[in-house]
Amino acid sequence: MDQEASLKLFNSSGRAIRPLCIKYA
Repeated sequence: MDQEASLKLFNSSGRAIRPLCIKYA
């Protein structure tokens, strides 16, 4: 997976991942 694809994936699901990262950081 190239950077652009992973970036798009993060942008689309970043809202769901961000809270988890903060919760378990």
